[in-house]
Amino acid sequence: MPLPGQTAPLSALNDPTLTFPAFAGAPYNASLPTKLWIATEDVNGNPVTSAEVSVTFGSWVSVNGMAPTFVTFTMSGAQALATNIPGPVGTRMYPAWSPSPTAAIWTGVNGVNIPVDPATLSTLAEAQAIATAWGLNPSAAVTQLTTSPEGSFTPNGETRGVCQIAYGTVIGGVNAGFALTQQNQYGVGSPGSWELLTGAQQEPVWVPAPGAPFLYPVANAAGPIPQVSVIPSPVIIEAGPLGMGWQLFNPAGAPTPTGTGGLTALEHNVLIWMANNQYLQMIADRVQPTGPVPTS
Repeated sequence: MPLPGQTAPLSALNDPTLTFPAFAGAPYNASLPTKLWIATEDVNGNPVTSAEVSVTFGSWVSVNGMAPTFVTFTMSGAQALATNIPGPVGTRMYPAWSPSPTAAIWTGVNGVNIPVDPATLSTLAEAQAIATAWGLNPSAAVTQLTTSPEGSFTPNGETRGVCQIAYGTVIGGVNAGFALTQQNQYGVGSPGSWELLTGAQQEPVWVPAPGAPFLYPVANAAGPIPQVSVIPSPVIIEAGPLGMGWQLFNPAGAPTPTGTGGLTALEHNVLIWMANNQYLQMIADRVQPTGPVPTS
């Protein structure tokens, strides 16, 4: 789940009883969906046994960009307790790349705090390693931001930072966190190399190694991953300035503003999130509050 006041990808709802084995444990069955996980509990939390004919799981699914809904699917208990991975037994799997949620914030005008997008974060060493792979001087090319249009960076215990890599004519440089996401799009450690594009405003592109084992897409695509159906406090909201994708938002622990007609904690935090994602310009520039300005 995301931290209070923070957003996280929908993968944060993955059932905590799932495991993702490091290696394929059985021959690949091309008649069944590719499957990377083992589940020991069904959608209701009941233990799964190999003798069961039908086991029900659930997953949050977005169709045609609409808000995700919780849908169920079934398989045998034996399938639920086994992986189905392309390649021979022992083929190496590459764990999915998923940046951890963060408590870091941008402290903006009038004390309005805006969550830092975890996908933009990297360690300085990670950013410098990417710069080196791009043939750059890492010490000169990498800048760790302390300020942005959203405000001043406040780590709140976060050890990663927002690092930009100066590359070609790209205005503002390339964000190292986004580069890491691209490099790990087929799993952490999956083989490939950077194609160093040099056109105006062009960024390097990660190219997976041809013939590398367990790279998407495969002949029969992976099925859904079991997720939890009950969300006690987070809500699902549209992500990005153009509404591309969906994320969880956790309003828990946020203070309620005390001005006239004060917003609820959820309304307050969703509006801050909207401002951060460019749905609105900074709320502080639009609203003249009659009470204290919210600070979280």
